[in-house]
Amino acid sequence: MYSKGMEFPFHADAVRVPYKMKKNIRQGAHNNPLGKVPTDVWVKNNHTASKEYVGWHSTQKPIPLIERMVLAHTKEGDVVLDFFAGSGATAIAALRNGRKFIGCEINDVYYTKSLDHIKKLTDD
Repeated sequence: MYSKGMEFPFHADAVRVPYKMKKNIRQGAHNNPLGKVPTDVWVKNNHTASKEYVGWHSTQKPIPLIERMVLAHTKEGDVVLDFFAGSGATAIAALRNGRKFIGCEINDVYYTKSLDHIKKLTDD
């Protein structure tokens, strides 16, 4: 992650997840009714069956996973930069959540196909 300056923002409320247990056994209630801040172990997202999976990029990341990173570390209007834009998943995650996007891709095939992918999934 790159940041302008020495501060690395983290917006915990944007990525909270529901508690697995209904309530804290000792206290009788949850510490935060909005949910808990997720740990650094994230459940794998199986995206090969979703409409977002392209099939032509060997290292495509699940868009919900990228969205979680975008929401955790940026605020609306910020710029998200991806030096290896590949399938366009980062662009889609950024644009869907009110962020600006800059991407780089050296592979002409990935670049062309990712533009279609981005347009398809951000025009919905």
